[in-house]
Amino acid sequence: MKNIQLIIKILSIFWGIVLFSIVIKALVDYIPKKNWNLSVDGKVNIKKSLHNTDVLYFPLKERYGFTLEGYESCIKNSQSAIYQQGYNFNTNGSCWNNNCSLHITFSEKIPKSVDLFIKQDNTCITKNFLVPKGLNTMSYYVDLQLSQSQKQQLGIVDGNKIRLEHANGYSLDSTHQYYTYSTKRTKDNILVNDKNVGEIYFSEAIIPSNISDKKFELNIPHPKELYTFNCDSQRSCEITANSYIVNMNGIDFIPKDEFILKCLNHTTQSKYCNRMTHIGDIKRTTFTSDSMMYSYIKSTKTNPEFNNDLKEWELKRLKKAKEEVMFSL
Repeated sequence: MKNIQLIIKILSIFWGIVLFSIVIKALVDYIPKKNWNLSVDGKVNIKKSLHNTDVLYFPLKERYGFTLEGYESCIKNSQSAIYQQGYNFNTNGSCWNNNCSLHITFSEKIPKSVDLFIKQDNTCITKNFLVPKGLNTMSYYVDLQLSQSQKQQLGIVDGNKIRLEHANGYSLDSTHQYYTYSTKRTKDNILVNDKNVGEIYFSEAIIPSNISDKKFELNIPHPKELYTFNCDSQRSCEITANSYIVNMNGIDFIPKDEFILKCLNHTTQSKYCNRMTHIGDIKRTTFTSDSMMYSYIKSTKTNPEFNNDLKEWELKRLKKAKEEVMFSL
């Protein structure tokens, strides 16, 4: 009798496990097979800033060029410059009290010389100019190409008017959306139909001439999540750094602003400078199982500054790593 009861109990446990597995599988299969932003528990997670807006990361690049003093541009055949094959550049001229300047800015590749329309003796002629070896930074720009998932996060639909709040100007074509700045910035606001819907951080921070200037603020983000994980149903993940991050002794953390500033100025300041992950850096990896993927996300994603679940030995390890980074300067 006892043996029969034992067998019944074992069978009940077995079929209970089978039923539970079927329910879990059905729930997993019900989830749409598309990209999602994974939080630690696998739910959809749209990262928010302190102002309850979404935060995105894009590189801010420099546009180089040079200035010709004493020259005035002119228009010939509806053009003010000649676009040589393979090279694009813009011209912008101004005159004041008969003193003229002509600014030439390159978009991508830089040629050895340029042909420009200039005014000479009240005639518009073509003149060739050699491009100096040492070019100046004329402006800064970001190519704001939002992915479909980013548009969904920000609530952007076709027909919306999108712009960056502090950009001086922009140019749009079929593949690029350039927004221009006269000075270097760390971040800007994304406006959709003139409403602020999110923040954009630029992957290169402003580097002051004197880093000891106490009035200067780098505005390095210290988010609760070090990384943003975008994973698909095949466990292939795109991992984006949300700040400047150093890994030491198996732990990822954001070092002090002083360390980041010095590394951005001179990579030889510390042996850890070249190992520092920059904001906006992306790496891609594919996991062999769901459990491995979720385990990695759980151990890597959270900023230890905000992790109240760290054990005492983990806190000591974090403190020691931070001190070692600063001592290396």
